[in-house]
Amino acid sequence: MTKLFIRENFKQGLIGVGRNNRSIKGWLIRMLGCWGNHTMMTAYGANGEEGFNEQMPPESQHTTYFEYERLMNEEGYEVKIYEIVDVSDKEAEAMAHWYTANYLGEEYPETKNMLLLFSRLVNILADHGIMPPMRLTWCTQRVIDSVRAIKHQCLRAKYRKLLKRLWTPKTIEKRIEEGLLRDVTDKHIREV
Repeated sequence: MTKLFIRENFKQGLIGVGRNNRSIKGWLIRMLGCWGNHTMMTAYGANGEEGFNEQMPPESQHTTYFEYERLMNEEGYEVKIYEIVDVSDKEAEAMAHWYTANYLGEEYPETKNMLLLFSRLVNILADHGIMPPMRLTWCTQRVIDSVRAIKHQCLRAKYRKLLKRLWTPKTIEKRIEEGLLRDVTDKHIREV
């Protein structure tokens, strides 16, 4: 079976969650107890091609659906796609544009900073306004920064007093469990 994106259903501003089953870094991130290890946002590229805006070494980039189809079919990469429940198509499109305008070409962070973010202590301190001295430029954070730039509170946890500041793939999965993100993978990826 070959996995293909359903291009006629393409929408900007959807959240993609990726799982690299061959990467040690991906495995380390999934040790948090989450399915995925990478977060990205659907957007049009500079030449109008469908794909994802994402943070990847050495710098953030737009990766086409064609490249992701190759990854899924030749390298066993897995992708799920989610839409934010409380966001209109126009707002989602604005989120994708915001990501493109503000983050494409940005240098990717050092691995040591990414791994430090998985410390519960760092996350607790950050949620109380004590931010660690690091650039917050990893994949999930940039997607969420783009969402918040357009609709600040739409992914706020229902039973959480403080607004979450540092996001990881595990945070995305918690919002899925709370019903703030809806799985639309079947509308966007098919097997033929």
